[in-house]
Amino acid sequence: MSAVDALMYPSFVLGAHGAIAAILTAVPTLCVQLWDAVQAGDHKQALMLHEKILPIWNAIWADNLPANTKTCQELLGRRAGVPRAPMPASSTAQKAAIHKALGAAGLL
Repeated sequence: MSAVDALMYPSFVLGAHGAIAAILTAVPTLCVQLWDAVQAGDHKQALMLHEKILPIWNAIWADNLPANTKTCQELLGRRAGVPRAPMPASSTAQKAAIHKALGAAGLL
C-alpha cells in the first residue's frame, strides 16, 4: 500500500496494491482513473492524471489537511461538514488555491 499522496502514480507503477491517502477522499474519481490506467499499462493516461492530481494535492496539503479535504469535497458538490475543533477551517487563500487546482483539473 502507498501512503504518499504525491507519489501515487509511481507507487502504483512500482507495485503498490492500493493507497491510504487523503487525496483519495478529495478527488476519488481521478484516483480511480489513475489506478485503472496503471493497471491497464496506459502510462500516458496515468501520467496525465497524475499531473492533474498533484496540483490538487499541493493545494490541500497543510497543517489543516482534513479541513482542506472537506473544502475540496464541498467544491465538488459533496457535503462534508465542518472540521472538528481545534482544526481551523480552510482559509480564504486555501479555498482559492483549491478552487484553482480543481478548475485546472477540469473538475469545476
